[in-house]
Amino acid sequence: MIVTMLLAAAAQTPPTTYRAVGTEPFWSVTVAGQEMRIEEPGVPAVILLIRAPQPIDSGWRWHNRAITMDAVRAPCSDGMSDRTYPDRVTLSFRGRTLTGCGGAAAGSGRLADTAWRVVAIDGRRVRLPRPATIRFTGDRIEGNSGCNRFGGGYALDRDRLTAARLATTRMACVGTGMAAEQRLLGVLAAATVTWRGERTLVLSGGGGSVTLRRE
Repeated sequence: MIVTMLLAAAAQTPPTTYRAVGTEPFWSVTVAGQEMRIEEPGVPAVILLIRAPQPIDSGWRWHNRAITMDAVRAPCSDGMSDRTYPDRVTLSFRGRTLTGCGGAAAGSGRLADTAWRVVAIDGRRVRLPRPATIRFTGDRIEGNSGCNRFGGGYALDRDRLTAARLATTRMACVGTGMAAEQRLLGVLAAATVTWRGERTLVLSGGGGSVTLRRE
């Protein structure tokens, strides 16, 4: 049974971004690519280079010589709100073992009737001929890539967003516009959604990431 579960986890795409939080004491971890940011009140944030996550029984493990973080699929409450997270997280760091929750919290993942502005692609701020925006209405997604408009259907299953077969207009993009559009639409096709607070989303997939700020 354990071997079967490990093989199933290995067949999944490793998350390129991840968010975990804990209370008593308060702490948070944000993983973006090979960078892990650890934050605690009253002390400077710690930024570490981290290996790609490895599959473990029902979850994933991030680790290097200084830290190990396990995220196991099981409902988790942060003890401070009515939110339920999909993962239970154990963080071992500097001789301490901290516990918390991870993944996109239920209730914060509702995208319907929200509007967003693209602020970064692959971690770099974007400068495009016109603002790149995304709006979710019911089961529809529409927006502007910074050059062409696009639209179509989308689905959100926990922290997985799919918006395949998006229709776009056919305007010619100059400068970096075309590359930015291709990257944005490629990520939207199948992305992992990571919430950073209530006003920032990171969509990661297709080897890239798009950071959104709520409008």
